[in-house]
Amino acid sequence: MTTWRFTPRNSPRPEEHILRSAGVADVGVFTMQEPLGVEELWIVVAGWRGSEAELLDRVTRALSTRGTFGRFHVAQVPAIPRTSTGKIQRHLLRRTAERLAR
Repeated sequence: MTTWRFTPRNSPRPEEHILRSAGVADVGVFTMQEPLGVEELWIVVAGWRGSEAELLDRVTRALSTRGTFGRFHVAQVPAIPRTSTGKIQRHLLRRTAERLAR
């Protein structure tokens, strides 16, 4: 299994590519280790109005052109939490992901 690598060479960033290709209003991407130590990619989207199957298909197609990845999860939320300066609050997204993973 390979993991997604977030490096400056990956341009555009996965978030930007998913926003352009998947048709969502906002997105947050991060990695999280599962209990067995496998790193998984989490994609949290806001503003999707279609079915979950269609969203998963669009995200899969968007990521397939950006490199290799192992397991990934797609979750929908009403809004991506951001700071007053617009940065994504990934720690809050991780909490959401932990709740969804149970």
